[in-house]
Amino acid sequence: MQVIGVVLLIMITIGFFYTPFESGRAVVLSEELVNERRYVERMQVQIREFTEKTLEVKEINEQANQGRIVPMRVAQNFSTIFQNMSDDYNELSFIEVPERFRQFHVVYLQSMALKGASLNQILTYLEDKDPRHLATIENYNTLFVRRYNEAVNLFNRLVSEKPLR
Repeated sequence: MQVIGVVLLIMITIGFFYTPFESGRAVVLSEELVNERRYVERMQVQIREFTEKTLEVKEINEQANQGRIVPMRVAQNFSTIFQNMSDDYNELSFIEVPERFRQFHVVYLQSMALKGASLNQILTYLEDKDPRHLATIENYNTLFVRRYNEAVNLFNRLVSEKPLR
C-alpha cells in the first residue's frame, strides 16, 4: 500500500510540473497544439540566431570595407558562418512542420537559401576578385531582405492569430 501511495505521489508531482496553467487553472493541450508550441519555440530561437548571424555578416563587411580586418580573416569568418547557416538549413529542411506554419517555413528556408547564396558569392569574390560577383551579391542581399522580412512578418502574424494555449 505504501508503494502505491509513493507512486501516486510521484505521478501527481510530475503531472503538476508538466501541466500548463493559465489564470491558476490547469489547461489541457491537444497534441497538435503541443507540436505547434514546440515548433514556435524552436523557430523563435532559430530566427533570433539567424538574425544575429546576418548582423555579424554585416559587421564583418563594414570592418573589411574600413580595412580593419584582413581579407583572409574575412574569408575565414564568412566560411564559418556559411557552414553554420548551411547546417541550420539542412536541419530545418527535414523537421516536421505544423500545418498552419508550412507556408512560413517554406518562405523562411527560401530566405536562408538566398543568404547562403550571397555568402557563397562573397567567398567566391574573395578568392578570384572578379567584380561581377559584386552585382550578384547585391541582388541576393536585396532578395534576401525582402524574403526574410516576409517570413518573419508571416511568423509573427501566425503566432498572434491563434494563441498557443
